[in-house]
Amino acid sequence: MAAFGPSAVRTAARADRMVLNLVTPASAARLVERLTDVAGTEAGPGTRTAAWVTTAVHPGGEAIDRIRRAVVGYLAAPGYGEMFTEAGFAEIVAFARTGPHPRELMAAIPDELLREVALLGDAETVRKRLDGHAAAGVDEVALVPVSTEADPGGVASLEALAGLLPAPGEQAPPRRPPDEAGR
Repeated sequence: MAAFGPSAVRTAARADRMVLNLVTPASAARLVERLTDVAGTEAGPGTRTAAWVTTAVHPGGEAIDRIRRAVVGYLAAPGYGEMFTEAGFAEIVAFARTGPHPRELMAAIPDELLREVALLGDAETVRKRLDGHAAAGVDEVALVPVSTEADPGGVASLEALAGLLPAPGEQAPPRRPPDEAGR
């Protein structure tokens, strides 16, 4: 269940997983907290949180443009607009809500906004930023590599991270202590 608002979080609490996309770690933490509160009253212990996080190691201009294009549709959306405003981007949210042409809006999106919702930088920076999602209480993070002409399928980004992440079957470090529901 994809979730952002209160109704979606309540519905996700009855599913096995709440999925987040294009969220800041601070927003993810609040949503995980809401899910935990709701799950304690409306669901069993199995509801987990997953985040799909766009990732690019050493992103070039094409990767940045692809992420920028993906963010355009979210800037004015309820919930997302407030999240971006809270993250310090009130001006771009206000601009998005005036209904500009998508190309005009895309050109106005600062790189800093992209770094709030995507993992961008060198491999070590990306790894450290990934820790922000773990600290937010996200149970599973799906790295969504940016595919570009220079890095088809985002393979170079994934290879750069391979040595910094647990191997398949290895135990990842605990992200948060289990709560009363056993999560």
